Amino acid sequence: MNVTLRPHPRSYVKLLMGMDLTKHFYFSYTYNLAATLQQNCQRAAEQQQQAAAAAAADAVRGSGMGWVGRGAGWTVPLIHGFWEQRRLSIYGRPLTLTLIARRSRHFAGTRFRKRGINDGGKVANEVETEQVVDAGLDYRTRTPLLSSAVQLRGSVPLFWSQQLSALSPKPEIVLQQFDPLYQVTSAHFDDLESRYGAPLVVLNLLKSKERRPRWGGWGWGGVCVPWDFSKHAKQSGANLLTELAAITRLALDMTGLFVHNPAAPAARQQALAAAAAAARGEGTAPGQGLLSAGGGGGGLRRGGLLHTGGQWQSGVLRTNCIDCLDRTNVAQFAFGLVAFGRQLFKLGLHDVREIDADSSAAFTLMGLYEAMGHVL
Repeated sequence: MNVTLRPHPRSYVKLLMGMDLTKHFYFSYTYNLAATLQQNCQRAAEQQQQAAAAAAADAVRGSGMGWVGRGAGWTVPLIHGFWEQRRLSIYGRPLTLTLIARRSRHFAGTRFRKRGINDGGKVANEVETEQVVDAGLDYRTRTPLLSSAVQLRGSVPLFWSQQLSALSPKPEIVLQQFDPLYQVTSAHFDDLESRYGAPLVVLNLLKSKERRPRWGGWGWGGVCVPWDFSKHAKQSGANLLTELAAITRLALDMTGLFVHNPAAPAARQQALAAAAAAARGEGTAPGQGLLSAGGGGGGLRRGGLLHTGGQWQSGVLRTNCIDCLDRTNVAQFAFGLVAFGRQLFKLGLHDVREIDADSSAAFTLMGLYEAMGHVL
């Protein structure tokens, strides 16, 4: 009889006590750091609706007793990764820029020990990066002006590994053909789509030509953009940020970003049109005014009311190289720089959708991504 021996709970406690929780672990008693700003707003709206429905049901039953949630108030989400904030001033308007990176707890481990993908479709070195802009309260509506842009990094979603050797600074990559039909790779992209929505934009920074082709055609899991980072970096006079900006603009056009700005001109026009339609007794088609092409405009429910100055992000940009380090860091900063310009524009803080790469705001953003790269 085979008996599987599981570690005693004390061994887990011992491992936990041996970790330095003062480095790169973050939590908050007032905000769920484990979720994105968009997810937190969606959950807040759902909780408000559930609370209103529960209050109405209690009023009908004549009961003063309400249902208490499943112990949600007893747990505090803890993330491992990176968190840093900077205070900026754009044309005299103060704002807060926050960069949050969340390491995945699935298939976790150091880079040379964890590579590729596991049987469950989870990849190594997966990190979700969120760039949040908080511009305070709108002076007209007294509602928050917020925006966030989310991107992802992760290992090449195939079964591969590297043999550690003290004699070889560049260990040989071993591609294990356990998934010839890319079923697990497909499951990985399905998981990303369930978490972030569609479309998935895959920025592949691997070499396009190798002496020994290894990677095959795994990139069909999303909108794949192959971009040989090494080849472009070797070209004379190449400006990597400018070239990557074109790709990140395409990605942002497809996925959009999360914005809450009820005072935006388009939002006011939509609100007036909706009010006029309601006065005439006309309904709104399902989804109309809530989502537009490319993860476009929508609304945030606040206290049961729909503010049409919002925009949802649907889909995500996924970037990878071999180690998810230097090349990935540059590509993620390029995405963040383009997204930052659009965030400022959407919040009404800037007249154009682009910001100068040599501006002080861009250097501040670069410092955040550089600090994140040192941690991750």
